[in-house]
Amino acid sequence: MLDQARLLAVVGEIEARSPEFFEANTLRLNGDELGGALEDVLPVSGAASVEALRDTVASAWESAGLRWEWGPAPSDPIAQELLRAIPDTRRGDLPLDGDATATDHDVEQLLSREYACVRDDLGAPRGFIRKRGGKPLLVLNALGLPIGLWSRLLRGDHDHRLIVPVLPSCDLVSGGMTRTMSATEVAESLHGLLADLALPEVDVLAWCNAGRIGAALLREAGDTIGRLVLLSPTFRGGATPSNNTSAYEDSLHRLFALVSGGPGRAERTAVILGRPQPAPDWELLSGDPVERAYALFSMPRKGLESELKAPMASSDSLVHYVARTYIDEALTADMQAGLPGQRITLIQGSHDSVVSNLHTNEWLEQHAPGYAGYEVSGAGHYIQDLQYPYLVHLLRRILVDRSGDRDLPARVRKLTGVGGSPS
Repeated sequence: MLDQARLLAVVGEIEARSPEFFEANTLRLNGDELGGALEDVLPVSGAASVEALRDTVASAWESAGLRWEWGPAPSDPIAQELLRAIPDTRRGDLPLDGDATATDHDVEQLLSREYACVRDDLGAPRGFIRKRGGKPLLVLNALGLPIGLWSRLLRGDHDHRLIVPVLPSCDLVSGGMTRTMSATEVAESLHGLLADLALPEVDVLAWCNAGRIGAALLREAGDTIGRLVLLSPTFRGGATPSNNTSAYEDSLHRLFALVSGGPGRAERTAVILGRPQPAPDWELLSGDPVERAYALFSMPRKGLESELKAPMASSDSLVHYVARTYIDEALTADMQAGLPGQRITLIQGSHDSVVSNLHTNEWLEQHAPGYAGYEVSGAGHYIQDLQYPYLVHLLRRILVDRSGDRDLPARVRKLTGVGGSPS
């Protein structure tokens, strides 16, 4: 039978970002495109015909609050994402488990219960390693963000023995920056942690600005690192053919310039950065389906505003965050020797508004030729949360099964060529 939980997973992603979205929007749906998607799953659906299956899907969508209108024009981008989810309902290798919400207390309890704490000679925590799982996977969070953003992976049922480091420059649970340390310095600290753990080989998963740390660790630790998986990384600071950057990073840099212009400006800038972002005006965006999809799919889960602003929430943390950003961007710009691209895999979201996917792919083409790349459709910068099943699937494919690129989920495409063009 058709797995309705998987069918409605995209609906859940959308409502997690914008609970009012389906009340405020009517989607455009092409009947032939829906029929084509249903034909893919008809043999395993238990339905007598495409028409009967169509009624089942329409009923499920209606019960979830969706509104749509039929038409001869192609389905709009958000409706297309609903259609891509249909073939993935037959995949048992897309897990649906993993709690998407976790408080600081929850995360501390989880680490205490399911992870062993690694301490230094004075008893201070250096990291946590999961008590179960297979090959070790070092998880590098974006600097200054709370580790609760990874709650689904931390507590999920998967094949990886996670290692969660306690970085000297960050507060693991609450977020925030406590020191200014470059990616190279952090990588040296991590190399020491891995050496003390005495594990024969460790894979690395690095998100956002931790991508630079992952690259530095790959250089530092050599064959101790198996494969480096870069999740929505930024390598801003390195020139690329297009020299494209994200508008988000550009706006941050304008505010960072205020902080670096004088120590007294950090507190005022932290207040500016802490202001809540207005919700999208869905009525205004209804006339442009492409812009509406970009606004929607680039959003994080609603309610994460304070967590995502943790590195810039106080003047002290912001000063460290700005200084570290400038140092790491200079490292990216000055990188000369190449990275072993055959040991690097990129995973990115199709609608990432935080970093520039084009810049990332062009930078990797220059510095890590031969890298592999995948894009998750309908995803922004927060794949480990909103598209958790697809991240776990890709990690298993890349790190455990080594199953190649055949039979990818419908929402995943392989990237190839300069700029991450589709295969």
